[in-house]
Amino acid sequence: MTVRFHVLGQVEVTVNGEVLDLGHRQRELLAFMLLHANETVDIGRLVEVSFPDPVPDSARRQVQNTVGRLRRALAAAGCPEVIRTRQGGYLLELDTYGLDLLEYGRHVEAGRKAAAEGQEHAAVIHLRRGLALWRGPLLAGIDGAGLDVEANAIESERRAVLEECLELELQLGRHQELVSELAVLTEKHPLCERLWGLRMLALYRCGAKADALAVYQAARTTFVKELGLEPGRRLRSLEQAILTEDASIDLGDAPRWPRPRQLPPDVPGLTGGSGPAGGSIALATEGLDPAALRLLAALSLADGRDVPGWTVLAMGGSPDLADGLVGSRLLQASGHLRYRVHDPVRAHAREAAGAYDLRPEVTRMLCGWLSLVRRAHRAVHGGDFAVLHGTATPWDPPGTEIVDTDPLSWYEIERPNLVAAVRQAAGLGLDELCWDLAVSAVSLFQTRGHYDDWAETHRVALVATRAAGNTRGSAALLTGIGLLEAYRHRYERADAAVEEALTLFERCGDRHGRALARSVAAFTAGMRGRYGEDR
Repeated sequence: MTVRFHVLGQVEVTVNGEVLDLGHRQRELLAFMLLHANETVDIGRLVEVSFPDPVPDSARRQVQNTVGRLRRALAAAGCPEVIRTRQGGYLLELDTYGLDLLEYGRHVEAGRKAAAEGQEHAAVIHLRRGLALWRGPLLAGIDGAGLDVEANAIESERRAVLEECLELELQLGRHQELVSELAVLTEKHPLCERLWGLRMLALYRCGAKADALAVYQAARTTFVKELGLEPGRRLRSLEQAILTEDASIDLGDAPRWPRPRQLPPDVPGLTGGSGPAGGSIALATEGLDPAALRLLAALSLADGRDVPGWTVLAMGGSPDLADGLVGSRLLQASGHLRYRVHDPVRAHAREAAGAYDLRPEVTRMLCGWLSLVRRAHRAVHGGDFAVLHGTATPWDPPGTEIVDTDPLSWYEIERPNLVAAVRQAAGLGLDELCWDLAVSAVSLFQTRGHYDDWAETHRVALVATRAAGNTRGSAALLTGIGLLEAYRHRYERADAAVEEALTLFERCGDRHGRALARSVAAFTAGMRGRYGEDR
C-alpha cells in the first residue's frame, strides 16, 4: 500500500493513487500539520488557524473532534497512529509516509549542493524534479488566513528555486527551449526583474536581438506604470550589453543541454516578433475555406486555454474542418480530441470574428457547459434536490459520457473552462445562463475545495444578475455565497448573504430557494456551535 500526502497544490492524501475522502475541516487542519510534519503543534495554534476572530467557545473541542475524525480516516486508509497526542498538542509523524513538500525540499537541497560543486547538469535534474512535484498553488483550496505567512514564504522560495534553475539552464545552452517558458513567467510575475532579464538573455542568445530589446521596453513600461520606477541597474546594464553586443553575455563554450522533449510545432513565422507573426497568420488564413475561417473565428472566442472536441460542433464546425486547421497549424491538437488556439492566432482570428454574427454559436457552447455541469452535479449528489436552476435551455454535447461515470475527473480537467464560461456568459449579458452555471458548479467546487473559483464565479454572476434585475438568480447566488463564507469561517458575512437571499426568495415566492437558504443558515449556526438555530 502506497500512501502519499500532498500540499504542493490541492491538499490531499492518496492511497495507491486514489484520493482519500476528507471533509473540509479535516483537510484544513491537516494542511497546517503537514507544514509542520514531525513537529509538535500546539492545540492553541490549531485553534488560531481554524477559527478567525471571534473564536467560538467550542473551538478547542471542535479542533479535538476534527483531529479524531482525521485520525480515524487515516487509520482506515492504512496509516494508524500517524497523528500522536503530545503534551499540549499533536505530532504528525511522516517518517514512513511520503510528503511531497519534504521530497521537494530534498531535491532542492541536492540541486543546490550540485550547483555549488559545479555540477550544473545534475543540479538542473534535481531542481526540475523538485519543481515538477508542484501541481498548483501551495495548499490550493484551503482558505486559512493563519497559514498565509508560512505559505507565502514557501511560494516565494519556490520562485527563487525556479529562477536558479533557469539561470543554470541558460548556462547550459538551453536558451531556445526556455524562451516560451520565460514569456509565460514574465506575464505571471510582471514585477520580477530577474525573470525579465533571463528572458532578454535567452532571446539575445537565440539571435533575436530586436526581440530582446523589445522585451526590455515592455518591462520598463510595466515598472513605470505599476511602480512609478525605472528598471533596476542590473536590467538597464543588460539592455546596454545587448545594444553593444557585449561579449560578456555570450554563451561561450558552455555545453549544450539535451532537449527532454519535442516542443509543440510553432505557427509559421511566430518566432520573429508580433508584426511578422501577424503577417504570417494573415497569409495562412487567406486560402482557408470560408467555413474553416468561420470556425477558427468562433473557436477564438472560447475563453478557455484549451477546449474539448465537442466545442467544434457547438461552434457549427466539423471534425474535418478542425483537422484542416490543425494541418495548417492555426489550431493545435493539445490532447485526445482537445484543441488550443495560440495567442497570436487568437488575436488575429478575433479581429476576423467581427465579420460574423457568432453569438448563437458562443451561446450554444455555453449551454453545452451548462448541460455538463448539471449532469456532473447530479452524478455527485444523486439529484437536483439541493440546487436551483434557471430557465436557460441546456445543449447536450455528444461524446461526454465521462461526466456521468467519473464527474470529478472530468471536473478537474474542465475547471478552468467552467470558470471562463461563467465570465463569458456574464460578459454577453446572459444572466440566467450565468447564474445557473455558477450555482450548478458549487458541489464540484465544494467537493474539491476550490473556494477561490467558487467565490469568483459567484461574484461575477451576482454582478450580472443584479444588473439585469434578476431577483431569483441573485438569491440563489447569495445562498451559495453564504455557504462559502460559512466554510471560510466568516460567519457574519455568511449571515448577511443568507438574510438577503431569504428576503429575495420571499419577494419572488420561491419556496424551494427559501428552504435551501434556511438550511445554509442552520449549517452556519452549527459551525458556530449554536446548534438548533437557524433564521
